[in-house]
Amino acid sequence: MRIIYFLLFHLLLSSYWAFGNSDSLKIKWKRPINKDNIEKIQTTFIFRPFYINQSTKLSFSDNDGIGKDIIYKPNANGSVGFGINFFNLGLSFSVKVPSSTSKRTKYGNTDYTNIRITYNMERIGINAFYLGYKGFYLSNPTDIESGWNYNLPFPQRKDIDVYSVGLYTHFIWSDKFSYKAAFSQTERQKKSAGSLIIMIADRFTRIKNDSTFIPLCQQANYNDINGLKNGIFNTVNVAPGYAYSFVYKFFNFTNILAIGAGFQQQIYDMDNETKFKVNVPYFFNFKSSLGYNSKKYFANITYNADVNNIPIKQTNIKINYPSFEVVAGVRF
Repeated sequence: MRIIYFLLFHLLLSSYWAFGNSDSLKIKWKRPINKDNIEKIQTTFIFRPFYINQSTKLSFSDNDGIGKDIIYKPNANGSVGFGINFFNLGLSFSVKVPSSTSKRTKYGNTDYTNIRITYNMERIGINAFYLGYKGFYLSNPTDIESGWNYNLPFPQRKDIDVYSVGLYTHFIWSDKFSYKAAFSQTERQKKSAGSLIIMIADRFTRIKNDSTFIPLCQQANYNDINGLKNGIFNTVNVAPGYAYSFVYKFFNFTNILAIGAGFQQQIYDMDNETKFKVNVPYFFNFKSSLGYNSKKYFANITYNADVNNIPIKQTNIKINYPSFEVVAGVRF
């Protein structure tokens, strides 16, 4: 039910900004784009092959600085596929890039599912997603165990399960900056421009394991969370930021940075006891795009870094969601 509640919250909030009763809001959020800076691209059919690698990194840090950082990563190679757009209808198909036998032996096997749905208007964008990973490996064994031999398989944790469901909404202040030109290529940025941006992010995260997240050699330094087996964390963040796109002919280089804080509800099982906590962690989101966008052809390389912080007692649990995407396409 919580997932349904925060989805409705975002949809209502976005609708208010876009279609609210205030005439001033209507003018601000619904006014036409600046045609001197932005060009709409009219097309009937688009074909675009792509590669995307969306990952998750789970780390534990001791705030006292005594314990070593513990970092888990999935063995995920991303997906390849293609998308087609016919007028306003878009469809895509992708398959996971298989992992080699030698890589599975060294890093273990990860089952993962990534689902993304995006909808961008001129001034408002909505991004909904589901990220699920089961099966991780300890990526920094040399930092934790002295004399570790890299020729050996990395310590593997088939029992670690991490999934997140989220909905991000962003609001663009300036009518001279186009988010769609930088990241979906349905518009073209004609001149360099920037804009203030507000991001509202709601993320529901669950982490789970069969015993403890902490390796035996570090358990003396993580007494506060040795018994953590299962946790549910829902965080609502508000983050102001800035976006800027550098344009040279048909090329553009765009960066967006948003930093803020949020309200986090924590429900977790610790030492056979269920605990309820509230915290205010910081929030960080960075997105960068390098693209080519002519009338017929387009290409884009996008990197996104998203950090979800979960403070519990003297330990900071951090979940990073890096993604890398390469897209190329042709319009007809």
